[in-house]
Amino acid sequence: MLPSTSVSVIRIFLCHEGFGEAQDEAYLRADYTLHCYTLVDGAREYTPEYLAMRVYAWLMVIVYPVGINAMYLGLLLRHRATINPREPSVTKALLIRQSNPSVQYFGFIYKYYTPKFFFFEVVDSARRLLLGGLFVFYSEANDALNCWSPALSNPDPDPKPNPNPSPSPKP
Repeated sequence: MLPSTSVSVIRIFLCHEGFGEAQDEAYLRADYTLHCYTLVDGAREYTPEYLAMRVYAWLMVIVYPVGINAMYLGLLLRHRATINPREPSVTKALLIRQSNPSVQYFGFIYKYYTPKFFFFEVVDSARRLLLGGLFVFYSEANDALNCWSPALSNPDPDPKPNPNPSPSPKP
């Protein structure tokens, strides 16, 4: 839910230019009924409605993707001694963590991770937000292909030679 809602908020910053008789008007990509701005002598003149939406969107970026992750990280770090008990055995550390009622109310954040990786939900959430945000800003098909094609075409940065090459055909 966090990445999808955050992407919806981020989409407020994307306007599509090239409308109107002089091709000087821009409309919100997420809702083409909302006029973003008009180009006047090369400068953008934003509509009051769009400016209000931008202010609200910035506020929601601070509250939602940044604020919730900061709150999660704060809770985890405040209770890290209980969540990540210093035990040589992972099983014993998990039992100690599960038996402590003071951290159970936010166990949904760390329960899928071993004690030493208790903070990884915040790291994973940041990764998902980054990927979602990149997708929004590179939403045009060509841009997305150009951005991701090198990573998708060769996922192994150190390819190994084939140990059993097939013999080359003789002329």
